[in-house]
Amino acid sequence: MINTNDAKIKELRNSLDSWKEVIIPVYKILIWEKQWHPVAIIGATNAIFMFLWLSETNILTIISVFGLIVTLCDYLVPAVLNSFVKSDKWTPEKENLFDGICGEIVIYKTKLDVNCSTYCKMRVTNPKMYFTITTTSLIFLAWIGNSINNMLLMYLGTTFLLLYPGIEYNGFSERLKELTTKFLKEYVNPRFQSTKKEN
Repeated sequence: MINTNDAKIKELRNSLDSWKEVIIPVYKILIWEKQWHPVAIIGATNAIFMFLWLSETNILTIISVFGLIVTLCDYLVPAVLNSFVKSDKWTPEKENLFDGICGEIVIYKTKLDVNCSTYCKMRVTNPKMYFTITTTSLIFLAWIGNSINNMLLMYLGTTFLLLYPGIEYNGFSERLKELTTKFLKEYVNPRFQSTKKEN
């Protein structure tokens, strides 16, 4: 397993090598290295979605423009970086940080693959549970999509995805889990037990 992960990290590192000068500062912003980084993320997201909302662009145009920007960046950014950034500015500290970022990406991708594989296997091992989870999730998503504006959903989803690395890195998710567990133990569980005794 370790050798497989090492091979995946090496492969990912090679594929992202031309982007490493961009990845380092983006990573620092996403993990909120400075206090103003989450504000900058929310501000940038607000500005983009405000523009999309005011321009009343349809979803197909948004996807096409996004794809065009990604394609142009994929072609132009490495060429521009090679021209303007000198290789002697790349320090061992940056190298270690870049290796760590690649390792984190591989770990999250592996977790996602395992979760997807477990869910797909459930169709054979526990079809009733699979059917219940799938239908409930799809009905809930359909209800949410019908009740809430699609642009608002996209905005909330994008903002959450961009803020999540910082939430995870700074330990806010662990604190939230601890508070939830504490609340369930102190308030919900005693009430459930008392209701059970009354019955």
